[in-house]
Amino acid sequence: MKSGEIGLNTCYDCYHLRSLKAKKLQAVRNGLDHMREGGAFNMADPLDFLRGVSSWEGYVEALRKADKYWWAQSPYLFPGRRFSVLGEKQSWVETIIRGREIAHREDWVSLTADEKNVLLGRPTNAGSWDLLGNMAIAIGAAAKFYQNRENCCAKIREAIQPVISAKEEGQSFFPFARRTFGQIEGIRDFGPAIASRLMTLASPGRCISLNQGSVRGLSELTGLKRQVDLGSYLYILDWLYRQPWYQAGEPQDDGQSGALSRAIAADGSCEPDQLDIWLMRAALIDCFVYVRVST
Repeated sequence: MKSGEIGLNTCYDCYHLRSLKAKKLQAVRNGLDHMREGGAFNMADPLDFLRGVSSWEGYVEALRKADKYWWAQSPYLFPGRRFSVLGEKQSWVETIIRGREIAHREDWVSLTADEKNVLLGRPTNAGSWDLLGNMAIAIGAAAKFYQNRENCCAKIREAIQPVISAKEEGQSFFPFARRTFGQIEGIRDFGPAIASRLMTLASPGRCISLNQGSVRGLSELTGLKRQVDLGSYLYILDWLYRQPWYQAGEPQDDGQSGALSRAIAADGSCEPDQLDIWLMRAALIDCFVYVRVST
């Protein structure tokens, strides 16, 4: 098995049950204050926020629910940390924006260690970069990437260029996704999970991060078997591109409906406007399916 290619024999149901029990116990110990919403104990599964969503407005509302959920729950699932979905800092939005900026740079050879942390998803005090998956746990690939062994940084940057440059949408995008995914996976020590994360940062409006932490939720949404490979990835993208909320055009402000109005995120900052959200709508699926993976 290549480093970065995740084995999927873990009993998720057992893990999830233990996680829920641990959350409930910790909440009781802390008076339930941190996990109360409207006075009720919040044991929601973020995946439920997305079920049945068909419109763009529904998708934005689902993101806002996930934003509140993660802001409340993250300190107890990730001791010492707190993050959200739509907040300005320590959020999925920040990870995507920062990662996209770095991914689009032409020169990856000169990237700093901190910038490579963002690309691979190694969390630091500067950001919750592991949202979309922590690929730094793939030790062989991470060591090679940080040290640029075999000129891998330049090779990967060259591989993702078609995904960045492509103007095609829907299934017409598949050849670009297939090519990039295969080229990155073909580099020794790198695997499909790393390929999908880097593609998602490069093109957050069209790509989803598929890894051990997201595969359970993505399987439930799409009916896919719990596998992390190219065939599974294209299956998930096909599902994504057929969703009515995804097919909705760019949000427009007609001066009356307030379609581009900005709400306050759970962390108190102003959330991105809906056009910005639309441009990362594929990548943000991760906030509904994210599960912590032990290193």
